[in-house]
Amino acid sequence: MTTKELSRKQVIIPITRFNTEIIINSAYQHIANINRCLKKIKSDILANFICKDNNRIIITSNQATFTLDLKIIKKYFKSIKKIVTTLS
Repeated sequence: MTTKELSRKQVIIPITRFNTEIIINSAYQHIANINRCLKKIKSDILANFICKDNNRIIITSNQATFTLDLKIIKKYFKSIKKIVTTLS
């Protein structure tokens, strides 16, 4: 999981092509769940939308993400039972 650009507003998650389809088909639910997880830790970060690009998913946020926010997003994707991620 990495961030992109100087503003660090994009979180890039490497994932298989099959799993990207699963995530994109219910993207609105995943955005809501990610935002709920971030709100629990009282983060000011909100995920805006999810898009796919080859073998990865890009999550765009409202402001720069921090390490704790990245860990929360990573933990959320690992908890989804329908997919197998390539996150380390």
